[in-house]
Amino acid sequence: MRNEYTDIICDLETLGTREDAVILTLALVKLNADEQDSYDTLEDPDRYFYAVLDAQEQIDVWRRSVTFDTFKWWTQQDREPTQAAFLTGRQPVEKTLREMVKWIGKGTVLWGNGENFDNIILESLLQDCGIQSPWAFWEHRDLRTMQDMNYRMTGEKKPNIPKGVAHHALDDAKYEALCLQHYFNNIHGN
Repeated sequence: MRNEYTDIICDLETLGTREDAVILTLALVKLNADEQDSYDTLEDPDRYFYAVLDAQEQIDVWRRSVTFDTFKWWTQQDREPTQAAFLTGRQPVEKTLREMVKWIGKGTVLWGNGENFDNIILESLLQDCGIQSPWAFWEHRDLRTMQDMNYRMTGEKKPNIPKGVAHHALDDAKYEALCLQHYFNNIHGN
């Protein structure tokens, strides 16, 4: 494994699907798409950034949105991810985002699960806070496109990788990191 990482997977848990949705939790995982990690290697605290953001601050200060359907959806989810999103300690938004940007550094691309969700919502909150994004617009990537390419080339819909707790941002980000590496290796014939 190289010590420098070229890719970052982003997973958000939110209170909506619009660009200005409140972010409850955010998780980022550093990786190299052309290598193969495991859940064990992704447990290294230098490899991930996880935060529970202050939802009320986002509503009061930046008028971030909450949609009823998404809030209702959360009431139907398992207890563990719901507690992580709603009941654990809240971190101040601007301070946390500045720490995140410092943790990221430069020279990485940002992968989200969908071309118009994770990356766009995180980018929007950074803009609301007046924080320069650590990614240029050409450094955004979409995991679902890789999944589709993998399916078209191999016939495999989803890799046989165990999942952690569904809708827990950090567990989802680690799973997505392993999926990205799997797709990349399949597509490149490794």
